[in-house]
Amino acid sequence: MMTFLILATAGLLAVQAALGGSFLVLRRSAMLTDAMAHSLLPGLVVGYLFSGSRSGPEVIFFAAVSSFLSAYLIDFLNKFAGIWFEASTGFVFTSLFSIGIVLTTALGGNIDLDADCILYGELLYVPFRYSSTQSWYDLLPLPLWNQIWVSFAWAIFLFFKWKQLKIWAFDEGFCRNAEIQHHSIRRSTLVLTSMSIVVGFDAFGAVLVVGFFILPAATAWLISKTYKSMLLNSIVFGVGSIALGYVLALAFDWEPGPSMVCVAGLNFMIAALRYRQKKSGSGFRPTH
Repeated sequence: MMTFLILATAGLLAVQAALGGSFLVLRRSAMLTDAMAHSLLPGLVVGYLFSGSRSGPEVIFFAAVSSFLSAYLIDFLNKFAGIWFEASTGFVFTSLFSIGIVLTTALGGNIDLDADCILYGELLYVPFRYSSTQSWYDLLPLPLWNQIWVSFAWAIFLFFKWKQLKIWAFDEGFCRNAEIQHHSIRRSTLVLTSMSIVVGFDAFGAVLVVGFFILPAATAWLISKTYKSMLLNSIVFGVGSIALGYVLALAFDWEPGPSMVCVAGLNFMIAALRYRQKKSGSGFRPTH
């Protein structure tokens, strides 16, 4: 049962990351997730000060605001100030992460945040984290409930905005000319991405969250020829990497999160080498 709860929680994150990561890979903004994941640290600290817990609703709210703020600042510097995307990402990412580190250091023993929590998470403790409300909500651990609600939000968004998302992912110029609200689509995607990062951060840590937003989608991008196959392949690579990585972690006493990301990285390496050998020009590629 414990293994099922861990894999179910991680699997839902993999599905969310496959969806969000695919759009970001197509938009050539994959590393935005790295900036968003590390930039939520100031919000995490502020939320902890309000709630006294790493998992309270205040923590999720402030961390999501901090994460989305980083994406907004990067977009602002890139489009309105004319600064290259890589440069603006580096500036916002390092600045907000440094602010979070300074706040954590300044508070010292008053806050229970450390490198293990930030980088690796506490994946093996997922089955033990319940809300203790003595209601139906205690049937599943809190991290799993969080993943279920965010996955539900992704499903609703995709159901109503599927066509607009496809157009925005491939050609923002056409999206603008067709009078589709591309700014709203982009912001909604970033909000959902922020939510996925925040609810996954505490349980999985930055390593697994960032890795699964980039590696499965990038692997699928290399081998897929259609948009739907890219999304499906992203989900298959993500869920498969979680299952195999967890088995390897148990067998060799490794950290589960980094082990899963290592498997995802190996999949990407194999796909990249195979694509280079084929040198096929007919593969599925973004238009810009």
